[in-house]
Amino acid sequence: MTKRRDSHTYALFQGRKKVYIGYTSDMDSRLAEHKRAGKRFSRSEKTSVLMSAAGAADRQQQQLAAYRDGHGGMNPRYNTKPNGKTRINGNLQASVAGRQSVSDLPRPALAAANAGLFAELEASLHRDFDAETLEDCIFHAAETTIAEALNKGHTNQVLDFLGGICLDAQRPGFASSVLRCLSRQGMVGTAAWRVKLVRAGLASDSLPIRDAAVAAAEEWGDEPMRAILAKHSDPVYWLDSYIQKVVGLRFMSGRLPLPNGAATRV
Repeated sequence: MTKRRDSHTYALFQGRKKVYIGYTSDMDSRLAEHKRAGKRFSRSEKTSVLMSAAGAADRQQQQLAAYRDGHGGMNPRYNTKPNGKTRINGNLQASVAGRQSVSDLPRPALAAANAGLFAELEASLHRDFDAETLEDCIFHAAETTIAEALNKGHTNQVLDFLGGICLDAQRPGFASSVLRCLSRQGMVGTAAWRVKLVRAGLASDSLPIRDAAVAAAEEWGDEPMRAILAKHSDPVYWLDSYIQKVVGLRFMSGRLPLPNGAATRV
C-alpha cells in the first residue's frame, strides 16, 4: 500500500532566528498548538515538499542535525529535548506473552485475566502514536490512554507492564514515547519504582530510551532524580550536555537545590 504523502517539515522563526524545527500534516492546527503551548514566533516556513509522515520525521532529524552542526551542538530554542521530538515505530512486533522481562524492574507474571487488557492497552498506545507525533510541551492522546488505564485499578500491575515497554530496546521509538507520556502523569508509583525505571532507562544501550529517561527525571524533578542525573555520565556528547543543562537549570531554579544551599553544580 502506498504511503500517504501528506506531511512536510517546517520551521518557526522569531525575527531572523530559527526557534523550532518540526513536521506536520496539518500546519494550521500545529501552529495553533504551538501558540497554546506558549511558543513565541513571528512567522513559520515550510521546509520540504510533501512526503510520508515517516519521511518527514527523518527529514526533521536531518534538519535538526544540520542546525546543531552550525550552532555548537545546540537545538533551536523550542526543540527542548536533544532529538526535538520522537519518531514512533507503529509496528506491534511483540505480544504480551513474548516480551522479554526487564531485570531492573519488578515484573510479576501477568494474570491470565489481565493479559488481554494489557494487550489492548499496548495496541491503543500504538494507535495513538500512529495518529499523531509526540512533541515536547504539546498534549498527546497517549497520555489519556495511560491515565485511563491507571484509573481502572490494578495500578501496580499497569505500571510494571508500562515500565517493561519503556525499557524495550527492541522497539526504541515506541518505548521512549511511552516513557515520556508516562512521566507526564505526575508522581506515579512509589519513589523507589520511579528511581528503578529512570536508572534502568539511563543504563539502556538505546539512545532514545536514555533520552526519554532524562526527560522523565526532569518531569518528576524530585531529589532522587537530581542525584541520578548528577551522577550519570552519558557517552553521547549532546545528551550528556543536555543532562548537565537540566541539572544546572534546576539548581538555579531552586526546584532541586544542591546540598548546603550551594547555587552551582560541583
